[in-house]
Amino acid sequence: MHPEFPMHLWDRLIQQSVITLYLLRTCRRNPSISAHAALEGNFNYDTTPLAPPGCKTIIYEPPAQRRTLAPHGVEGWYIGPAVTHYRCYTAYIPKTRGERISDSVTFHPHLCGTPNVTPLERIVIAAKDLTSALTHPHHGLPMLSSSNNEDTMAALN
Repeated sequence: MHPEFPMHLWDRLIQQSVITLYLLRTCRRNPSISAHAALEGNFNYDTTPLAPPGCKTIIYEPPAQRRTLAPHGVEGWYIGPAVTHYRCYTAYIPKTRGERISDSVTFHPHLCGTPNVTPLERIVIAAKDLTSALTHPHHGLPMLSSSNNEDTMAALN
């Protein structure tokens, strides 16, 4: 959990905690399935996505709900999935002190940063891709004539 997650919101994380525990626990009658599958059927992660509880989020605000030059999102906290909505999340908005269900949310976890590729790494990746494309040409794509293959291989080595 994010260290700045408000303490008064901890009780709103119970729904996701129960879902997670039921997914991890096996059924007593049939140990080959989860307790959630026995009680409510298979859990579909596509229709009900889960995210890290207590994660800082930015919730998108559609143009009809914001002013002309206002920011396109509002900060909030992820508190659980919106089980009765398709591919939606429930977030707490500190500015309004209320919950909002939205399908357009970006998550900003505090423990892992966004991976960045340096320009040198991009050059190395491009060189490896180019070498692979020249040494193992795809038969459906036009390539250099066979007379130039010796020169190409000599240049690559």
